[in-house]
Amino acid sequence: MVRKARSWAVAGWLVFIASSIGFIVSAWKAGDLWALGGAVLFFLACIVFLVPILGRME
Repeated sequence: MVRKARSWAVAGWLVFIASSIGFIVSAWKAGDLWALGGAVLFFLACIVFLVPILGRME
């Protein structure tokens, strides 16, 4: 992957991670366990997709 494209991909995944943290906080405050579980899974999925991109960075 070209360095500039890789940087954009990392930035995009970081925005997804930030939004998932917002979902986690919102679900926690609302006391909605189903939403909290979904938000945590979304956060973990973002991390899983980000790891290979960061692993290939030079």
